[in-house]
Amino acid sequence: INSKILKHKSISVIEKYKLPKEYLYYPAQTWYHKNHITLLKAFKLLTKKYPQVFLILSGSIQNNHKNVLKYIKDNSLKVKHLGYIDYDDLPYIYANSKMLVLPTLFESISIPIWEAFSLGVPVCSSNAVALPEQVGDAGILFDPKDPIDIFDKIKTLLGDSIKREEMVIMGKNKVE
Repeated sequence: INSKILKHKSISVIEKYKLPKEYLYYPAQTWYHKNHITLLKAFKLLTKKYPQVFLILSGSIQNNHKNVLKYIKDNSLKVKHLGYIDYDDLPYIYANSKMLVLPTLFESISIPIWEAFSLGVPVCSSNAVALPEQVGDAGILFDPKDPIDIFDKIKTLLGDSIKREEMVIMGKNKVE
């Protein structure tokens, strides 16, 4: 595909969803086990150091959605929930993000991790169940029950461009 076409598509996706310049991305339905609230607690800490960074959420509305929205509103967080994303737009939302953040409490395998790796997006993931094996050295792992640990790992990745680039290379190698 022509790079001009890709750039145009990327710009159109940014405009379509009104995406901010800098954001973390978490694509997950709002089920309780997807752990949005703990991520939001970590993000609240992160905004003190990185006030320009937003959190973009996507995925269908499930049983924890009202709690997620209430926490965002009560804490005036720079978070945007996009809902369901057109499949053709998904790669551009990933590619323009600073990283994939995946705080799930249980998951046997995560498709978003493979998507992020293949698109050259750094991964900051829960260390739950099988995710450490899937991520390996190609991402940073955290305790999904500890918002301070999540905050520390995201902050480390945001603050170290060399580490992010190394992880992008390792992620692409893992997919290959």
